[in-house]
Amino acid sequence: MLFASIAAIAVALTVAALAGPWRRGVLGPLTVIAAVTAAVLLGDLLTGTPLQLNSLMGYTGVVGARYYGLGNIPFALLATAVLLVTTAAADRLVRAGRKTVAVALVAALGAFAMLLDGWPGVGSDFGGVIAFVPGIAVTALIVAGKRVSIVKLGAFCAAGGVLVMAIAYLDYLRPPASQTHLGRFVGQVADGTFLPVISRKLGAMLSTLLSPNLMPVVITAFAFLVFALLRPGAASAGVLPIAFERAPMLRAGLLGALVSGLVGMLVNDSGAAVLSMALALAVPLVLSAGIRALQHGEAVLPAGSPGPAASPAAA
Repeated sequence: MLFASIAAIAVALTVAALAGPWRRGVLGPLTVIAAVTAAVLLGDLLTGTPLQLNSLMGYTGVVGARYYGLGNIPFALLATAVLLVTTAAADRLVRAGRKTVAVALVAALGAFAMLLDGWPGVGSDFGGVIAFVPGIAVTALIVAGKRVSIVKLGAFCAAGGVLVMAIAYLDYLRPPASQTHLGRFVGQVADGTFLPVISRKLGAMLSTLLSPNLMPVVITAFAFLVFALLRPGAASAGVLPIAFERAPMLRAGLLGALVSGLVGMLVNDSGAAVLSMALALAVPLVLSAGIRALQHGEAVLPAGSPGPAASPAAA
C-alpha cells in the first residue's frame, strides 16, 4: 500500500509537471517538481516535521538518533529544490533586465529556507546551515555575474559556521529542558566535552565514503556533473548547452546545489548520502530542461547572436 501510494503520487506529480500551461517553458516542469519538493519540506518544517519521523528519507525511531527537525537527506532535497526554484525565477527576472531583483530573490528565498532548516525546534539542522550558506552565496554571485573563487567559497563556508554557532548560542540561552542539540553542543564546547561528538560524526561521515552502495553513484554523478559544467557539449550530446543557452541562470542553481551537496557531505554524519541525494534530484531535472529545449526545436545559438529571450518559446 505504501509503495502504491508513493507511485501514484509520483505519477500525479509527473503529469502535473508535463501537462500544465508551464510545460511550454524549458524550465516549467523543472520548476514544478522543485517547487513541490521545496513546498512539502518547508510545510513540514512549519508544522512540526510530522513527515520526518519513520519516513523513507527521514530519520527513524529505531535508530533513535533524533526525533525532531530536518534530517540530512531531506536537507539535500530542500537545498537543491530551493536553489533550482529561485534560479528559475531569477532567469525570468534577468531576461527582463531586473538582475538586482533576481539576486535579491535568490538571497531572500534561500535565507528563509536556510533559517527554517537551522532554527532550533524547527529544522534544528546544524550541518545544513553550514552547507546551505555557501550554496546560496555561490548561486547569488553567479546570477549577479560575479566570479566565484576558492577564497570566496572558503569565506562562505566559514560564514555558515559562524551563523549556525550564533543560532546555537541563542538556543543555549534557553532553559536546559528547552534546548535542542544545537544549544547543548554550545554547552559541550564551553565545558570542553565536544570532541567526542565531532569524532563520532567524522567517523560516521568517513564510513560513508567507503560505502559500496553510495560511492559509485556519487563518483559517477559528480564526475559527470563537473565534466558537464566544463564541457557541456561533450558530456551530454548537446543537451546541457541548449539548456544553459535557453536558461542561463540554470547553471547558477546547478552549481549552488552542487556546492551545498558537497559541503553537506563533509559536515554531516550522513556523508556521501547527502551529495548523492542532491545529485539525484538536480541532474535529472537539469537534463530534462535540455531535452525539452531540444523538443522545442531550438538550436544552440552561436556566440554573438541575439539571445534566446527574443523567442516566444523562451517565456
